[in-house]
Amino acid sequence: MNTALPSTSGPVNLPLSGSVPITQSFNPWMLNLPLLAGYVGSYTVNVGNSSNPAVEQAALSVASYGKQLGRIEDVLVLLLQHIKLTGLDADTAKQLEAFKLMDVADDALPRLRSMLEELSHAKKQKQG
Repeated sequence: MNTALPSTSGPVNLPLSGSVPITQSFNPWMLNLPLLAGYVGSYTVNVGNSSNPAVEQAALSVASYGKQLGRIEDVLVLLLQHIKLTGLDADTAKQLEAFKLMDVADDALPRLRSMLEELSHAKKQKQG
């Protein structure tokens, strides 16, 4: 059995592995891949369905969607820990009690208010 590789007429260079002309450059951050359309930084921005894409961009310059949701979540948990609901079935009451065991930052309300004020200011700048 012959396992020898066929001979080549010159050097063989794999992609990105040598003998690259000086005029060629490779920047992985500037690739134009349709699969990555809409990605900005570490979060996805789809302003195609937005009624005002400029406002969406302004909101994201203040806080990412994850940060916005996190702050709202903190305050929601805080409210659920202090609200008194009556007439709940046993399963719902048990689920509500689980919120009382969750840790919430002491400054959850001021942080949410500050973020909402910044978002409001950014939206007003883009709308008017």
